[in-house]
Amino acid sequence: MIPKNELSAAELYEMSMKTLEAHLSLDIDGYRCSTEMVLSAVVKAALDVAELQQQEAEMNACLAVGLPAKLPRGGYGSGHRLP
Repeated sequence: MIPKNELSAAELYEMSMKTLEAHLSLDIDGYRCSTEMVLSAVVKAALDVAELQQQEAEMNACLAVGLPAKLPRGGYGSGHRLP
């Protein structure tokens, strides 16, 4: 058997959910919300942030192509970055 070197989105999601459930002591049993629903929202938000940062980098690279050569390329970044 050849080992896989990549995770699918579903596998990454499942691993993240299991890890959070094992290490966080949340017990939510509300009328409209459960522990699983809250953890799912946290995982999806984290994945969306990573995707947004990748898209931002790609768009910045495209926009930089049209800038004059003497203009600095460093930039200041955006205010939504997380530590």
